[in-house]
Amino acid sequence: MGIEVSEPMVFGLGSGLYFVHLPFLKVNGKPAIGYRQWFVSIFRKSIERLGGKIALRKFNDEQLGMEALDQLLAQGKPAAVVTNVYYLDYLPEYFRFQFSGHNLVVYGKEQDEYLVSDPVIETLERVSGEQLQRARFAQASPRPKGKIYYIESMGAAPPLAAQIRKSIDEVCYNMTVPPLPWLGCNGIQLLAKKIKAYPRKYDEATINAYFSNIIQMQEVIGTGGAGFRFMYAAYLQEAGQLLQQEKLLHMAQEMTAIGDEWRLFASAAAKILKGRNQEDNRFLELSEMLYAIGDKERLFFKTLKKINQ
Repeated sequence: MGIEVSEPMVFGLGSGLYFVHLPFLKVNGKPAIGYRQWFVSIFRKSIERLGGKIALRKFNDEQLGMEALDQLLAQGKPAAVVTNVYYLDYLPEYFRFQFSGHNLVVYGKEQDEYLVSDPVIETLERVSGEQLQRARFAQASPRPKGKIYYIESMGAAPPLAAQIRKSIDEVCYNMTVPPLPWLGCNGIQLLAKKIKAYPRKYDEATINAYFSNIIQMQEVIGTGGAGFRFMYAAYLQEAGQLLQQEKLLHMAQEMTAIGDEWRLFASAAAKILKGRNQEDNRFLELSEMLYAIGDKERLFFKTLKKINQ
């Protein structure tokens, strides 16, 4: 289609960076947590900001959902699908848990095998039709319902500089402005408060399950690690080079440093999960670490907004 963009550029143009913590909503028995926007939203916004349009379909009938994918492949159109990672045997064992928000690209079919490109591994893979169907129509909440999306058309790309600024403004707004306690930097600090209360509210098994979920969503599902913070730093680096803005390059370094803080948080949580930290104040220290990350991100995005004007 004549447009070549990097993965960080797609993520950034799609205003992908985010944080949400919904303690009242349980996903597989654990409080919902997310470090990015819904991926279909990221894809849609990035394609629109490059001058294109996407199509999104979902299916109640599994056979119709598989036939729709086959029809696109027969036309030479690769398509993204939403899956549950538990049913994808080509993934390493530590990736395979009940998570129904995993996106991958299907680009071909040979006999009963689908050719896929999965963002969490570097090699191209094959998956049987039976496996892919189970992954696309898994019953684990939230159900993927066979979602399939693809580029429907591409027009003339608008000026990229304006689209970069628009995408940055949206992320800055989402992270700092909404008054709801579950979203953006508020959500980060809400999770910090919840962690401090874990030892008096939950037993050890529940605490371990909650920490495991937090770490998995941040470091396994969060492409690039640190809950996509490193990927967003790469976007700012690329945007700064394209726009020749030294301040954006500096902000990329700042976001990388914040990503390092997220990594330290995950490491500290893992020590509690594995029983390597039995100190009485371990939950308080972890809570304070995360609360400080929330403060740093709030200052970061307020500064980034000013630079972007």
